[in-house]
Amino acid sequence: LFHTQAGEPVLVYHSYYLSLPILLARKFRKFKLILEVEEIYQDIVCLPKAIQLLENWCIRAADGYIFSTAAIRERINRDSVPFIVINGAYDCSEAPRMAKPSDGKIHCLYSGTFDSSKAGAYLAVEAAAFLPAQYCIHISGFGTEEQIRTLQAKIRQTQEKAASAIVYEGFLNDAAYQELLCKCQIGLNTQTPDQRFSDTCFPSKILVYLSHGMQVVSAANKAITTSDVGDHLIYYYTQEPESVAKAILSINLEYGADNIRFIQQLHENTRTKIQKLLSQV
Repeated sequence: LFHTQAGEPVLVYHSYYLSLPILLARKFRKFKLILEVEEIYQDIVCLPKAIQLLENWCIRAADGYIFSTAAIRERINRDSVPFIVINGAYDCSEAPRMAKPSDGKIHCLYSGTFDSSKAGAYLAVEAAAFLPAQYCIHISGFGTEEQIRTLQAKIRQTQEKAASAIVYEGFLNDAAYQELLCKCQIGLNTQTPDQRFSDTCFPSKILVYLSHGMQVVSAANKAITTSDVGDHLIYYYTQEPESVAKAILSINLEYGADNIRFIQQLHENTRTKIQKLLSQV
């Protein structure tokens, strides 16, 4: 109300509990509303009907959009309103430049939740049983004490029959995580796609992997395959460890450095797209 003026573009991160204040401020100040929509909350959580209506009203009132996936744009379906799609942070500036290890191993990384319902960590561990000895699977992330114990038991059980190595890294601070990212050649996005919102949510870990020069093996869903980086990933199509291992084995590691250059180019392209969007609203 006090720091905007009529006609100027104002970028707002979409959050359903701010819908009413934003709508009122826009009504009084007459600014141009650019809404950054990374998810439609009523698709994910149970909201009262009044909040759902406010969320819809706020989204439909925007003069321009920044979407996290193309699928969200299709969901909103306002073709006449300018928009851009940004899947996440296209920035390699904070990625340390460290040489990949020369130990003869091919290091793969799963990083994320240990929640068994999402199954990503478990699928990555189970895939190790179908990989030869030169592969090493690193498991990093977070979970409850019970989830950690269960996952560690799964690692021990799988390691008994696996030729490849499985290393439990646990929860890492930023410096240790950066070091691990630089050590690995392949990143694993193996969480079970949640059908409620898998088409509208883009996993940020994919961009982290790519910006560190890694090749990425991922489950296939619309938000990922149609993204800016969709053509640069290696997909598996069934949530089975054999399928993940087959995708890992198909990778040509020489293209990792190309991914860094590609993310840097996306960064520059996105700066241009943002400038264009601001000039259109």
